[in-house]
Amino acid sequence: MAAQVAHSAVDLYQKILDQRLMAINFWRISGQKKIVVRG
Repeated sequence: MAAQVAHSAVDLYQKILDQRLMAINFWRISGQKKIVVRG
C-alpha cells in the first residue's frame, strides 16, 4: 500500500510540476505541508 501511495504522489508531483511551476514553488517555500487523513 505504501508503495502505491508513493508512486501516486510522485506522479501527481510531476504532473503539477509540468503545469503549475509557481504553485510548486510556493508549496516548497511554505514548508511543504502535507495532509494526513485517518480512516
